[in-house]
Parts: sequence; structure tokens; C-alpha cells
Amino acid sequence: MTTQHNDSVERLGFGVVSSLLSNDLRQDLLALFDGEQGRVGRRDGLAFEAVRAAATSDAIRGVVADILGHDAFATKATLFDKTPASNWLVPWHQDVTIAVRDRRETEGFDAWSTKGGVPHVRPPLHVLESMVAVRLDLDGTTEANGPLRVFPGTHGRGFLPAQEIQRIRERESSETCLIPPFGALVLRPLLLHAS
Repeated sequence: MTTQHNDSVERLGFGVVSSLLSNDLRQDLLALFDGEQGRVGRRDGLAFEAVRAAATSDAIRGVVADILGHDAFATKATLFDKTPASNWLVPWHQDVTIAVRDRRETEGFDAWSTKGGVPHVRPPLHVLESMVAVRLDLDGTTEANGPLRVFPGTHGRGFLPAQEIQRIRERESSETCLIPPFGALVLRPLLLHAS
């Protein structure tokens, strides 16, 4: 990832990276969707060797290390297969929960939930500010296939209540993130986004 990309992630909350995946790794990831027609998502991505290989690849580790440092590691992987037959609207939101191994009541961690059998919790703000998400795109994103839309810079505003999200939607301009095949969108979890 270039300094320009790093600056974009820090300033705007997101950046697009081209040609991040090798063709072999892309094919291995695509194979995970064989026979899964109609299944739109899986939250257990790290259970698959191909996903672990992608998360630990030099290309992805390099992008993440440039932003978070060399000690960063993957905490979860979610697989989505948006097609004309299996697509869904995701409303404007911030990613404010993290997956954890088990539930342990800890000060500052609240709003417990279970997603796909995995406990999730809303951590303190500083935890989310120390994370990035890497959204790999195997086919490429266009205006026609459910691209992610973002409000640039909103990742620096903390937890946004519903009224503030509505105000942002009414008064600010969103941006559509188009990602080339084999590329990725790197974003801060607190960035206000929808698809």
C-alpha cells in the first residue's frame, strides 16, 4: 500500500487497493462458493484454508502492516456472495462490534450479541479505532452489483447515534467505492457505510 493509500485510510476512512490477490488465491477463494447457490453469507471465513492463506498473504499483511503495524492479525472473516438472485440492502451503519472467543463481562464492553454462533460485543472506542477491515473483491464492483457507499471522514466522529446518521445522510455527500477484480477496499470500522 502506498503512502497515498495510507493517507486516504487515515483521512477519509477508506482506500482502494488494486491487484492485491494472485489469480491462484482468487481461484481458491472463488471455489469456496461452489455449491453454495443461494447462500448469501458466512461468518466463519477463517475456518477455510483459502481465507487464512489470503489473510496471511504477503500482499494483505503488507497493506495492514502499513496502517496498523506488523503485529496486526485477522480476527474474523465474513464471506458474501452478492448475485442478482441473492442480494440484500445493507442500511447506513458503523461496524461497532467485534467477534470474541467467549463472553466475559468486562468494563467498557457492552451490547453483547451472538452472530452465527459467535459472541460479539461493542468494545470501547479506542479498540475500533485501532482496527481496519479489508474487503477483498473477487469479481470487481460496479454501480450495478451492490457497491459499498461511504461517507468520507465519518470514522473520526466516534459512535454515531441514529439522529446524527440521519443528519449526515441529509447534509453530506456519500461516495461509491468501485473496486477492480483482485482488489480490495480497506476501511476503518467506524466509517459510516451502506450497500
